[in-house]
Amino acid sequence: MNRQVILDQVVLTVLDLGRNQKLLTQLPHEIVENLALAACLMPGVRDADEDPHDGSPEFITYNDLFLLGVGKEELLQRALDNSVRCLQPQFESLVSKLGMNLPESQFPPVFVLTNQYALYGAACVFYPGLLAKIARLLGGDFYIVPSSIHEVLILPVDAPGIAALHSAQLEANRLPDPEFRDILNDDVYRYFTEDEELRLVQVNAEEPECAEFTLSGFTKESGSGRIPDCTGNR
Repeated sequence: MNRQVILDQVVLTVLDLGRNQKLLTQLPHEIVENLALAACLMPGVRDADEDPHDGSPEFITYNDLFLLGVGKEELLQRALDNSVRCLQPQFESLVSKLGMNLPESQFPPVFVLTNQYALYGAACVFYPGLLAKIARLLGGDFYIVPSSIHEVLILPVDAPGIAALHSAQLEANRLPDPEFRDILNDDVYRYFTEDEELRLVQVNAEEPECAEFTLSGFTKESGSGRIPDCTGNR
């Protein structure tokens, strides 16, 4: 495979620093809080008639970087550009995504952010301007709870339920079910609208809750809702 073909097929993926220390010694990456942004190959990502490969990720290593003759910054920028261009963000309520037969008004306003293939969708968090756009839609700051490397859950900070959602995240991450082999981490982040920054936060386990959550039925199926012009200017 030649250099241009590889660069056309790299996409951005997100890894946890703590869980992937050994792997990351081999991968060009950037660190954001306790997360690492790396590049992996997704064959078919630029072909509208072909579904991208959904097997084990083929990461771009430092050795690959040398063979390609590109720097880390150029590689990661290409991966981000390809992701933004070809892996369009999908944003919809958790109730809708899981096909739950109950009024959304009776359930905390939890949303799912991924891409149309539900592959490496947690990287949508780093699309330029996307979190700012979501903040405008939700009316302010929000929590981000990674459910896997393929999607994240979003909850407005002024809505109840973050402690229960975090508890469900921890429970799901400890299941032996292979659907959950692509764990990102056990952490919670907050997007601060005023500073336009993403920060790791602690969750108060004693927060009053209004509902129980379960992620046991949450699989990697494509979403149906999209945010128009998600990569535009803030």
